[in-house]
Amino acid sequence: MTRYSRSKGRCAPNRKIGKRGLKTKRYKKDTDQILDEIKKGITSPAQKRPFEMVDELPSNGEFFCVECDRFFVNDFTLKEHKRSKQHKQRVKELKVPPYSHEESERAAGMGSYIKPVSTVTDSKMDLDLESTTKSSNVKNNIKNAESVLKRTLFKMFANSVNEFDDLLADSFATYFKLSTSIGSLVQQQANLVNNAVQAQRQFLELASRSQKPNDASLPNLLKPTSDLIIKIQALRDENRRSEFFNHLSAIAEGIGALGWVTIAPTPGPYVKEMLDSSQFYTNKVLVAFKDKDAKHVDWAKSWIQFLSNLQIYVRKNHTTGLVWNAKGDVISGSAGGVLPPPPPPPAGFFDETASNNTAKSSAPDTHAALFASINQGTDITRSLKKVNTDQMTHKNPSLRQSSVVPDKQNVSNGSSGLKKAPSNLPPKMELEGKKWVVENQHGNSTLTIDDTNMSQSVNVYNCTNSMLVVKGKVNSITVNRCRKFSIVFDQIVSVVEFIDSQRVQAQANGIVPTITMDKVDGIEVFLSKESLSCEIVSSKSSEINLSVPSASGDYVEHPIPEQLKSIWNGKSFQTNAIDKN
Repeated sequence: MTRYSRSKGRCAPNRKIGKRGLKTKRYKKDTDQILDEIKKGITSPAQKRPFEMVDELPSNGEFFCVECDRFFVNDFTLKEHKRSKQHKQRVKELKVPPYSHEESERAAGMGSYIKPVSTVTDSKMDLDLESTTKSSNVKNNIKNAESVLKRTLFKMFANSVNEFDDLLADSFATYFKLSTSIGSLVQQQANLVNNAVQAQRQFLELASRSQKPNDASLPNLLKPTSDLIIKIQALRDENRRSEFFNHLSAIAEGIGALGWVTIAPTPGPYVKEMLDSSQFYTNKVLVAFKDKDAKHVDWAKSWIQFLSNLQIYVRKNHTTGLVWNAKGDVISGSAGGVLPPPPPPPAGFFDETASNNTAKSSAPDTHAALFASINQGTDITRSLKKVNTDQMTHKNPSLRQSSVVPDKQNVSNGSSGLKKAPSNLPPKMELEGKKWVVENQHGNSTLTIDDTNMSQSVNVYNCTNSMLVVKGKVNSITVNRCRKFSIVFDQIVSVVEFIDSQRVQAQANGIVPTITMDKVDGIEVFLSKESLSCEIVSSKSSEINLSVPSASGDYVEHPIPEQLKSIWNGKSFQTNAIDKN
């Protein structure tokens, strides 16, 4: 058959050919050709495409749809295709025998009509047409529907658990074997990962035979898995200086993928996010051991392959969230219901209420009593008690101490002034994400931070009589509410800030772009030759002294002016610093 290719333009030679003719450009096999191949048993790629190279086919022709005559890249794509409407429609067409010359002659009156019979009854067809036919015995089908549904659900959930077992026996087994051969902390973490995966396998098996519990009991069922995930991440945090830190981080970032059981309605993308986070560290492992040890390279690839297979498993079996067995058993302690009724009232409760109502009805009107007391005139003050001088609180300060009314002087003193930083808090010095936190250090001159990189920052708060040494290159340093505090640092990417501090000393050993001071009283900064180009910005600060190295190597102190002089130049005020020298 001629295969046209459309040429664009107003004067194209085949412009008048309709869409029907253009469809033949990618013409595929007809149903009679496919039926003929099914009868002959032609299924291998070499038989299907004798004029094409097998290596050029998707996945070397391993995954093939016989009914649609199409090749696919993997088994998951093939199964998704067989669930599509296009595939089911093609299977219906193959159930009908192809049009033949004999049938056309009978239609023209040459011979008698013969009812067409399906020529394909092979079980390979993926569409069950018997379910669409009407059964004569409807009552029996209704009785057996529930039992059939239970058997189908049980088979479906059993297949889901079996596929998870296949996932563990494939890429995860490779990861666990390589982790054991590497040993050390990697093997220790792999044992925790194995326990977490087995705990999730038990949870999936429980979900396959049980109904969904209420939200209150679900965290208790997931507690074994969540506890192991916390231990895996804690192992990474406790061994940041280990040579296997990238290995531990890759697992700690990716193990959160096991939390897909709590995600709805899109658990698949959640697993993909965990995969991307873990791949950041596996790439570091691949770069570090590319030409050194192939064992570590295979280890990183096996972990990424496990997370990729887990994503495929979740998308296939739990597309919109964890699937529970609606016809399964009820988990003990998780059945929700209506709250029980309140307990009955004590004996005689209604009798007491009735007696109170009777007493209230017999009492005189309170409004009438109020107006009667107001109409007494000056006689209303006769019942008031006279207060002596020794009973007056404004004349006796000793009485005010026991009074509920606070003293005015105490109130004013308590509310005025700035809040001081609490000094009884426990000392703290740790890395939180990308931020080093140093807090509440008092009288400690041995503080040192040496495990740094240029993406981290250092925050110092509420430290007195202490000294901190920051080695390496960091992004920024902030010193806030510190007194009699000294800091030594090497290189800074952006800025060093001093805020609301007194009697502070700082020494720069490397490049520092900017140093800012806000509400600082008494600060001395020692600059190196590399940091002489830095900018000093100060506001509301006093007693600022900068020491610069001289040619002889000694430091020369230069004070920063504190007084400013402003002069009107006809358009605006021009402000200059007053140098006392």
